[in-house]
Amino acid sequence: MKKILIVEDDELLSSSSIDLLAHSFEVTKTEDGLTGLQLARQLQPNLIICKANMPHFGGYEVLQALCQSSITAKIPVILIVEKSDSDARRGFQMGANGYAIEKSKVSHLLEAIANNASLN
Repeated sequence: MKKILIVEDDELLSSSSIDLLAHSFEVTKTEDGLTGLQLARQLQPNLIICKANMPHFGGYEVLQALCQSSITAKIPVILIVEKSDSDARRGFQMGANGYAIEKSKVSHLLEAIANNASLN
């Protein structure tokens, strides 16, 4: 079964996401970036979904660390962003493979996952 790691600090988003994704994927969830980075190295998930703006070690820092490590550099990352244009552009420039807007419907997140070639 394909593995997805969710790194975000909003219980509502992660609960609904996990419920939808758990039917098709093995889902692991954490609420902070440092633990997410450790889990990415340990689990080698097929995809990471990470909230961009979290306190302390946020999604942009996670993305940068993932891209700099040969162990995790090839793991696709979808960022959950607050605003589509500037936040998504920053994520793509840093190496993100996709994005979903934080306040949008979960269907947008599912679409970003479906568009990810590594999960097909």
